[in-house]
Amino acid sequence: MKKILYPVIACAAAAALILVAALMLPDMVSEVPEIPENQTARPTDALRENVSFIEVRARGGGSTLLYPEDPGYFALETECLEQIR
Repeated sequence: MKKILYPVIACAAAAALILVAALMLPDMVSEVPEIPENQTARPTDALRENVSFIEVRARGGGSTLLYPEDPGYFALETECLEQIR
């Protein structure tokens, strides 16, 4: 009887841990801040040396730096060049 009792208790404990993790995981995932579609995540907003960029400033303050590898950079660069002409 003891040979069966320990594996049954271990399985029940594992099932309880899985259940608790399944209930807590959605709460933990929802706490991660979302990045708006119009912003690109960057490790830093520090300027890179010898790399061209476009700085987009908002009226309320704050700015976003766009580098050539960012989506939308070339479309914005083309629009700026047309406005300058």
